Amino acid sequence: MNRPKRAPPPSARAALGFAFAFSAVWALLELIASRLQGGYDVLQIEGCRFAVQLALMGVVWGWRSKTPLWRTRRPLAQLVRSALMLAIPLSFGVAVLQGASPHLAMTGLWVAPVFALVLARGWLLSKTPLFVWIATAAGLCATVAMLEPARPTTLQASVVPLLMGLAFAAYLALTRSLRHEPVMTNLFYVGLGGLLGVLPFLPGVWVMPTLHDALVFAALGVFGFVALWLLEHALRRSPLPWIAPALYVHVACLTGVSLAVRGHLPSLRIALGLALVGGIAFALWRAAAARDLPARRAPMTGPMALESASGPVPLDDDTRH
Repeated sequence: MNRPKRAPPPSARAALGFAFAFSAVWALLELIASRLQGGYDVLQIEGCRFAVQLALMGVVWGWRSKTPLWRTRRPLAQLVRSALMLAIPLSFGVAVLQGASPHLAMTGLWVAPVFALVLARGWLLSKTPLFVWIATAAGLCATVAMLEPARPTTLQASVVPLLMGLAFAAYLALTRSLRHEPVMTNLFYVGLGGLLGVLPFLPGVWVMPTLHDALVFAALGVFGFVALWLLEHALRRSPLPWIAPALYVHVACLTGVSLAVRGHLPSLRIALGLALVGGIAFALWRAAAARDLPARRAPMTGPMALESASGPVPLDDDTRH
């Protein structure tokens, strides 16, 4: 009697490729959103983004799906995750209203990969090699070199930005734990929860957009959907610790595009930060290539050694680890 062949494990390099692509599209998304800031409230920007995402999914996939997009086995986790996604831009808006500069308000996101490693270990029970901790710490240092984040004047001023970073890290962890749900179901709940969260406040902040701005809103929704789709696929193929340091590629993309748009050459400090992120990306890719090899052909020692994850790993149970 022939036993059914076991499905091959997901490709670690494919997961990393999705993570790099997400980082690049995320940078583009921020540049698009920057064209709307100042003229529109963050609630309207996010509400329109989620509405476009839902409309796009309904038109392209809703009528073709064999099962309803809203059918899920974990409704509470889906709603919590959508609330976390909404909390990220709202935290930014709250921080700015409290007097923080936009530069300072964004600093919480740069520590999100560190928070993600902590959550992966404490919540998902995913073991993290020393190499991944080193890569994440190096990515944070590269971010400081490239962006030179503003220092908070008081401890209280850093609370909301750090909460924003924690919300993003928790969103990543929940995305990993929901990897057995359909991709479109996950994305549907992100859009639905986000839209319902801002809907009661939209009448008080709504500004009728011009035709140009309406197209920018539409682009924001489309690219926002693409970014989240890429992130879903990255976290379906690899445990969270291997994806978290790859997200620092976003900072390099954002810095590179900003320099290109302004026609400036990078300073030595920025060039070193870009080079460090490039080195991190290369090292992660090499490690992913080793993980894709059969175990007997991929001996690894030292800080890049893969640890066994046998034992109680209910939310991060890949047999690869």
